[in-house]
Amino acid sequence: MIGIKPEALHLGDCIGVVATAGSVDLERLQIGVRALRGAGFNVELAEGLTEKKGYLAGGEGPRARALERFFVRPDIRAVFCARGGFGSVQLLPLLDADLIRRHPKVFVGYSDVTILLNWLRQKCGLVTFHGPMVAMEVAAGMTGRTREFFWETLLGEKACWEIKVPHVFRGGAAEGEIAGGCLSLIVTTLGTPY
Repeated sequence: MIGIKPEALHLGDCIGVVATAGSVDLERLQIGVRALRGAGFNVELAEGLTEKKGYLAGGEGPRARALERFFVRPDIRAVFCARGGFGSVQLLPLLDADLIRRHPKVFVGYSDVTILLNWLRQKCGLVTFHGPMVAMEVAAGMTGRTREFFWETLLGEKACWEIKVPHVFRGGAAEGEIAGGCLSLIVTTLGTPY
């Protein structure tokens, strides 16, 4: 299946930040937002982003609606997750795959967000990005190859990657899709509709 590729980002575009899982540390979030702005982007935080419901970033209904709203809005060019933790799986039965499919855009996260990355790929056909989160790696400061690969990929400047494998059993070339994520999260979906 060839995925629906989102348009590349451009400097000055607006990145929407959502919390689909665990509650967000406000100080780290603010540091991450400053880093995104320093990289040349505008940033908008999802409504209710700093809400708390136990260890979660608010109730599942508001988290799902915030995610859908950012996908639908034409002024939001990418959706980045603030952090992982637990709770993204709660959003799946509440999300409208057809609505999201009609509004493809860059979506970035990892860890617990694996559930959403794979759902967006399987149910919506979207190409997604397993990458740094705003209140985590972006706040900590991406450097070197991480920064280069991440931004060049999202800006459409890096068309392919060459990965050197130290122990090759057979020479040659290979081509294919990369899929995966946090294996413990993938295992939790076995035997479910997801």
